[in-house]
Order: sequence, then structure tokens, then C-alpha cells
Amino acid sequence: MLLHRLIYEAAGGVLVEGHHVHHTCGRRNCLNPAHLEQVSAAEHLELHGHQNEKKRSQTHCVRGHEFTPENTRIKLWKGNPNRECRTCNRDRLRFRRERVRQPVDLFPSVPAAEHNQLTL
Repeated sequence: MLLHRLIYEAAGGVLVEGHHVHHTCGRRNCLNPAHLEQVSAAEHLELHGHQNEKKRSQTHCVRGHEFTPENTRIKLWKGNPNRECRTCNRDRLRFRRERVRQPVDLFPSVPAAEHNQLTL
């Protein structure tokens, strides 16, 4: 159970199944009981629907790549579908692979010519 739901119950609120606890202040990490109210799922969607519309209407990712069927991957996150830019994902994976492949100097304080002479 999420912490804000526990705070709502501890402050005397009764949770009805299928209802959500809404932050009236708009801050998801706020735990002030005075800022929490229980609303139906439909009301909650109506209150936050504009945020989903904004994301849905985006035509480009944050790095400027266009969301086309070829460049877009639908990925589930916490059960909700999210768009992911394939170009950004490919660049991120390439960067990680290159970082892992870089040689590690086991003796950084010893000149490279002396590495062969060291005994463990």
C-alpha cells in the first residue's frame, strides 16, 4: 500500500474500494493529511487527464527524434503503456556497452612498462 493511502486512513479517512487518494496540492510526495482526499477513479482521471493528453500529443522525444511507427516502441511500465524512442534506446545501450568494454588498469600508480615485472 502506498504511504499516502496509509496516512489518509490514519487521519480518519475510510478507503472505498475502487477509489483513489488525490493530492489536492498537486505534489505526489506530499503526506499532509489536509491535502489528501478520496475521489473515484473517473474523477481522478478527469483531474489528471490533461497530463496524459500532453504526453499523447507529443510528436518527438526529449532529444528531438520523431515518434514514428518504426522509431517507437510501446513498453509497459507498472502495467501502463509508454512510448520509448528506439533511437535513444539504441544510443543508450551503445554507450553502456562501450563503457563496459573499456580496459581497466589494475595498477594505476605503476607505469605500464613495469606491469609485466610485477608478481602477485
